[in-house]
Amino acid sequence: MLNRVVCVLTVAVVATFAFASSHKFYDMLGVQKDATQRDIKRAFRKMALKLHPDKATDKEEAQRLFVELVEAYETLEDPAKRRSYDQNPVSYTHLRAHETEADL
Repeated sequence: MLNRVVCVLTVAVVATFAFASSHKFYDMLGVQKDATQRDIKRAFRKMALKLHPDKATDKEEAQRLFVELVEAYETLEDPAKRRSYDQNPVSYTHLRAHETEADL
């Protein structure tokens, strides 16, 4: 019985993570999934002004958020990357993380 409860909870957590990850880039930019390229560019510029490390008091956190914002914009503004992200956002973000590690 306990194993079933743990299994169900694990599945629920994974499903929640997958759903949250699937909308992460859109949420970060504050746009809907059906946003146009123009909407995405406008939202990026607005958020970039807010999150730019030169304007923040917490430079490290601002740098981390700004890097994530740039990654979201670079993904959603490119039609091929956006299609790939929309089809499987969890594996796309994991793939991007491994590419980044390999670059270091």
